[in-house]
Amino acid sequence: MMTGKTWGTYLERPISVPGGPLLFDAAFLAHWGHCDWNPDVPDRNAARDLHTELNSRITVQPLRYSDGDAATALKSVYDLFAITRSIVAKHPGCQHFEETAMHVLNRHVRPFTARWHRRNLAGALNAMDNTDEFRADLDALRPVLIAFDRLLLEMRTGVQPAQPQVRQPHPFVDEMKKPLRWGIREAGSPNGGVSAEEINKAEKAFIQRRRLVNDPADPPERQHAAGIALSGGGIRSATFSLGVLTVLAKRDVLRYVDYLSTVSGGGYLGAFLAAFLSTTSEPGIGLKKGDAPLGCTGRESDAIRHIRHHCRYLLTGSVWGRLQIAFAQLHGLTLNALAIACMLLLLASGERAVGAIRDSVSAAASDFASPVWLVILPLAALLYRRWRMRERTLPDRWGMPEFMLLAVFSAALLVGGNVATGAAGMLLLGAVTLPLLFAMQPDLRPWADRTLALLALPFVVLGTGTLLAALHPWYETIKSTSDAALVLAGVITVAGPAFLVASGRAPRPLRRALAVLATLTAPMALLIGELAIYDWLAGLPLFENVRQWCLVLAMVIVMVPVGIVTALLFGVVNVNFTSLHRHYRDKLAGTFLVRHSAGPGPRAACEPAGRVRLSPLYDNLTGPYPLFNGALNVPGSRVPGMQGRHTDLFLFSPAYCGSQLTGYKPTEKWEDADDDLDLATVMAISGAAVSPQMGLATSAYLRFWLALLNIRLGYWVNSPFRKRHADKSKPNLKHLFQEMLGSMDETGSHLYVSDGGHIENLGVYELLRRRCKYIIAVDGEQDVGMTFHALANLQRMSKSDLGIDIQIDVDDLRLDAEGFSRSHFAFCRILYSDSPREVGYLLYVKLSLTGNEGEFIRRYKMDEPAFPHHSTADQFFTESQFEAYRALGEHIGEKLFSVAILGTEQLGGCDELEEWFLRVGSSLLEPVRVTTAPMPLRPSPTQAAAAGQPPEADSA
Repeated sequence: MMTGKTWGTYLERPISVPGGPLLFDAAFLAHWGHCDWNPDVPDRNAARDLHTELNSRITVQPLRYSDGDAATALKSVYDLFAITRSIVAKHPGCQHFEETAMHVLNRHVRPFTARWHRRNLAGALNAMDNTDEFRADLDALRPVLIAFDRLLLEMRTGVQPAQPQVRQPHPFVDEMKKPLRWGIREAGSPNGGVSAEEINKAEKAFIQRRRLVNDPADPPERQHAAGIALSGGGIRSATFSLGVLTVLAKRDVLRYVDYLSTVSGGGYLGAFLAAFLSTTSEPGIGLKKGDAPLGCTGRESDAIRHIRHHCRYLLTGSVWGRLQIAFAQLHGLTLNALAIACMLLLLASGERAVGAIRDSVSAAASDFASPVWLVILPLAALLYRRWRMRERTLPDRWGMPEFMLLAVFSAALLVGGNVATGAAGMLLLGAVTLPLLFAMQPDLRPWADRTLALLALPFVVLGTGTLLAALHPWYETIKSTSDAALVLAGVITVAGPAFLVASGRAPRPLRRALAVLATLTAPMALLIGELAIYDWLAGLPLFENVRQWCLVLAMVIVMVPVGIVTALLFGVVNVNFTSLHRHYRDKLAGTFLVRHSAGPGPRAACEPAGRVRLSPLYDNLTGPYPLFNGALNVPGSRVPGMQGRHTDLFLFSPAYCGSQLTGYKPTEKWEDADDDLDLATVMAISGAAVSPQMGLATSAYLRFWLALLNIRLGYWVNSPFRKRHADKSKPNLKHLFQEMLGSMDETGSHLYVSDGGHIENLGVYELLRRRCKYIIAVDGEQDVGMTFHALANLQRMSKSDLGIDIQIDVDDLRLDAEGFSRSHFAFCRILYSDSPREVGYLLYVKLSLTGNEGEFIRRYKMDEPAFPHHSTADQFFTESQFEAYRALGEHIGEKLFSVAILGTEQLGGCDELEEWFLRVGSSLLEPVRVTTAPMPLRPSPTQAAAAGQPPEADSA
């Protein structure tokens, strides 16, 4: 019995630890303080029962962010009132227990339950990140309940319990502390490119130098690398990523990032940071807390304000400037159409000449004319294809099929009854095949190549003219029926692709029908154009009364100047200049490429950065090492790995540029080969979303029309791998026709690079290649249904190409019945290898809504139901639209630093990014099972048989 003590002297001390919570207020102590503290048997029994209840509930146990259910936890705390009442009823006379317990519940627990019960009824606890504040309040209440539980123990036994043990670190801490070797393993094709060791050496030197400048206490030899990836999505992704990076900068985490990998719209922001952080070394400019452009507290920097004011970047400038873009588009379209018209004019002239020849020779020769040309043309193409093959053996260059075709065709000509025609056919065949015979000799192969090209040109023109002559009666039939029928044919030709584009999510049978129609539109358009030109030639008064053989000569005379004009067009026109790429580049540069101008303070006005070359960034940049991702379009490649993709990832960086397919060269070599290659061009290439060739998204139905109508943002990069093109030649109309036909490959003098999102839209792939330990992926792509297409594509590519497994669960990001997600982010492991186990960590931040955003965002969602997934085609953001996406990015960024996840608002230590990842992982990840030996990801066949599993079963 504890006699001689009063309630006041006993209860006014902290019950848990020095400095802990006081359970009883002054009013309670004033009322009961003079009474003797003397708990009897009912008090001890009641204290025992409630102690048992408290220790079996979440009330005194930690609740990790990824564990449990907030609504259930709230009910567990709320049930303490009913449990306490039942205990009091069970043990009459427990005055000490009843008064102290009811006071603690009413003073400390009831405000918590009253606040959250009402919000729970409103659905506030349905989303995971809606529970951040709830979990923080629960964490604040837990020490009170732990202190109360210690009082119950002392009431039950009469002995003050020992101090609680310090909670052991989460097992995840030991896992994350393990080093991870970083750097790429291979540099792709050895086609005169640099090795992986050279690339790693250059990048590590940059990163180590930056670490020392950024923070002298940061060890430059840190055994891991960290990277941030900003996804595609145009201005939407750039604005959303801006909000996320702003929080990381203000939390002093961004400065510890080593790589910044961007693609498409994310590249806008990546180029902005690269330009701004490389043009000045003034204090207050950087990525630390308080620095411009991102870390400013209070009023934002003028650089960010400049981007906001120019968020409608495609509509900025004067009316005359906008008209210039329209004129440039019309100029390119006209040149494209003129080139095709010249080619059709050549073919129509050839057809007219062939018709004259047919009318001048005997009936037998006329019967043989079309077959002769129709056989020569495909035969020549077949032989040429054989000749271009790389095999050196005679059967592969002069195979039995070709020999049999030649023999049968020669016999048919000689038996035809017209020796002159047969002899002419033999001469033509000899002219075609003679270069092929010489091509068997390596020393004569270049001469044979040129000879074949010169001899094949008239054959192709005349042969195609003969083929078209066979179709000419069809054209005459339509034309004689009605001119409206011809107009209708032209309308259908153009309308097919348009309907296919506009069909959107139409039923599949309808889209298939439109696809078939669109497939036929290109040859229909060319055919109708050629026949119309032929009809025009036939009606010219100049040729009406000309005798047949003179008509042939007249047509040849027509073909010569037209051929010269065509050759000039092909040789002079720069298709990079005639496309919209340069205007798109200039608009982006005017918005995002700015620098700090001289003036007082870090918020001084900004000004255009001018031309920023890529290679000098290696020495001048104070931010993360930039990786700009593009898509190398190679639909004509013969590399087996490209047969399904037709695309490879193309990287632009300050030290090296290239792809695994082509190999890598120093960036200076690329800049020397292409004078226009700078940071603005790279930014525009990485964001070239619309193009005839779009990697995995290429449409065979539309590529011809996109090229013809000059809807082209891709860029032909002069390749430094081709020494004979060191004269910086420009891409010409030949390259435009490659866009139309999809015939370019990695061996050309120019490489066609488009939006990096055309192959991998998250920008994470290059960070995985470098085996970064910590990766933050900011996904701002348009994903209305939350299907995670870019993430799934990344998982597939990383597994098949790199053998890297991304173990991520995105269930909390999927939409519920009301169209909201439960969380904004997911955290997962990256299994780089299993023996020895090498693990990285991916924080996946998704553009999403959970319903707990601020009033401005919720109001904007009411006004704009498409938010936050406006179409990527919408590149004309208003100020409110810009602010909504930026605010959403900041909201999600702040969630990543909530007390519910970190346990405290403050980070500390040498590497705050590493500590941040450690705390986030401790809250969101389950520890892996510890074994004496590294566990394989999948059991071997022997292990599977011993365990009674099929060999393909997952060992996990």
